[in-house]
Amino acid sequence: MWRIITSQQVTYNYKQMEIIDDLPVKNDLDKYLSILERIVYFVDGHRYYVDIDLCFGIYLINVNLRNIVQTRGHFLSFQKQVRMMHLVKTNDDIVLHFTKSRNNNSSVTGSNVLANYHCLNLLSQNPITYHSEYFHCQVPYNCLKMMLKGYDYGYGIAHRLLFLLGARYWRTCVIMSVQDDKQIMDNMCAKMYNELEYIANHEFRMPDLFMEHATLCSIEGHAQFLRRSWIDEILDFQTEYGCFNLTRPYEEITVPQTTTESQNIKRNVTDWNNTCNAHVTGVAGAMIAAAIRLIMENYF
Repeated sequence: MWRIITSQQVTYNYKQMEIIDDLPVKNDLDKYLSILERIVYFVDGHRYYVDIDLCFGIYLINVNLRNIVQTRGHFLSFQKQVRMMHLVKTNDDIVLHFTKSRNNNSSVTGSNVLANYHCLNLLSQNPITYHSEYFHCQVPYNCLKMMLKGYDYGYGIAHRLLFLLGARYWRTCVIMSVQDDKQIMDNMCAKMYNELEYIANHEFRMPDLFMEHATLCSIEGHAQFLRRSWIDEILDFQTEYGCFNLTRPYEEITVPQTTTESQNIKRNVTDWNNTCNAHVTGVAGAMIAAAIRLIMENYF
């Protein structure tokens, strides 16, 4: 269920009315779907450049899309149903290709999210539980300390939230308790929303952090991170080829040609000729997919 929580933790007021009036609407669906198609099909055409950051973004696109396609897709026109189903299938293929190529090539390193997020790697060793009550995640003390007393800003707080989201939705276990974990995540998202407002007021000069915050908190149902006016600004970072970069396109650039597996391509390329940034492209796709999910759940 979508909700709006601001840093003031107040009840319905002018601020919330302003946010509600700025959320995606039904008529935005086709626009966002077309944008997402440009992202996914660009990545699919250059899948040998995909690193683990971009693969994770593609995975998060399907976290947002898969269930709504299954449960609400029949409310759409047949054409839109087919488009969304094809996106989900293409994303699955991209993730599968990356997984196979990574397993078959020990030199594949990329930025290695699981190495950087050491605690996520340890979290993944917990078995998935299917019971109605959550079990406690088995993780070392230093991971608990990181989650409880880590950075309250920037990428640090995003990584802490990702850890909690991974516990809840990936392993279905809890760190503290169901209620405490939820409260911690809500508090984090309130702080992260403040950062989004700051970035928005400074010309969106950290688009990757902006979209990372929006993607993670929208998974937890915080609708305020998906303001239409913000999404419109973020779309300025999309290139004519479909990928995203850290800066707005302002001069003619050359996109790399679609590669074949026989070519000797380094799999850890994250910046293609200064044209496309893998991490930014991944979180952009996940953010747009979250906006599509919000529209589907609110209007269909």
